Amino acid sequence: MRIANTTDSRKSTNSFTQSRPKGAPFGFDSVRVPSIESIVTDKYDARLAYIMSVIAAWSYSDERALADKLRYYGIEKSRVRRISVQNDALLVVATAYFVQSASGRVGVLAFRGTDPASFVTVLADGEVMQRSFFGGAVHSGFYANVEAVWDEVMECLDAARQNAHIEDAKGTRAGLACPLEALYITGHSLGGAMAVLAAARLFGGDCDPKIIKGVYTFGQPMVGNKAFSERCRGAFGDKLFRHVYRDDVVPHLPPTSAIPYEHTGKELHAASVVENWKDGYPASQRACPAGALFEVGFNAVEARLYPRKMAGYSIDDHMPANYLDVSRYTIDPTSVADGVRRRGWTQSLAEIPHDVGMAVRKLLRRRNGDSGGAQT
Repeated sequence: MRIANTTDSRKSTNSFTQSRPKGAPFGFDSVRVPSIESIVTDKYDARLAYIMSVIAAWSYSDERALADKLRYYGIEKSRVRRISVQNDALLVVATAYFVQSASGRVGVLAFRGTDPASFVTVLADGEVMQRSFFGGAVHSGFYANVEAVWDEVMECLDAARQNAHIEDAKGTRAGLACPLEALYITGHSLGGAMAVLAAARLFGGDCDPKIIKGVYTFGQPMVGNKAFSERCRGAFGDKLFRHVYRDDVVPHLPPTSAIPYEHTGKELHAASVVENWKDGYPASQRACPAGALFEVGFNAVEARLYPRKMAGYSIDDHMPANYLDVSRYTIDPTSVADGVRRRGWTQSLAEIPHDVGMAVRKLLRRRNGDSGGAQT
């Protein structure tokens, strides 16, 4: 009998240059996004958030698909380099993309997330080891994923600062018109955690801080302890914009345990896909392990049997499409049909006062001492 190999390890890099101009959009009223080079800023910008949400969502595809998509989202004739490392035994599944605008003046460093369900399973272990990093301690799994691709990431950035793009595995460089002047970092889920670690490393001395204009994350879990969060807050906290959709469970993970975690940066929320991103929210708090797992499982079943959204943590809310939809609606509410916009896809909890699921969840939270809970 042949035993399956469960310890595969592989590494690959590939580049793609999109030479085609912007084509005809499928919809007659497609959202229009200006060239990213025309909207560079180190302040929060809803148009940049939309572009970053597109890149974060499409980083789940390959470099060609990502480059094709960017033709319609402010980055025409882009150059995209993918770096992937996988080591199943170490739970490393790391993919980074470096996107360069046509002139080379603007770059986006994006990190791919992983399958949401399996990622939540890994995050449910609140006792995972931490590594010393950037004046504090961080999740060792996140650290390992960034470490696996970092040499190649730095090669891309070094080339970009020298008016070049790396075209192949041999390191062949293609000349560009301009050196890198503005860098954005983004990612969804695990990719968001990796984006924060990458930003910390770059602000820690691997890059001129003036080049880094913003870090946009979507559905990002907590990355490190209080000391790490405070160091990030002082170094680049005003450039870190964390987006949290409805009751997405991942921003509340890793769950409560003896190992400390907390968020840093500005948190923006949306309670439905037809609401703008809004700031002024306190940072998401850690979830109780038993309560979070129960609610995620309960909502996953309930959402498929009952069309109305119930209270409680949800894995469905973690899907990248939600973050993309809110970001699009924020810059163009007309992109959503009037009937959907009026309804808002929200339901008052007063309409379901006898919902058994809500009562069970409240009791479970009370029993486990979880007073934070998901924000609704």
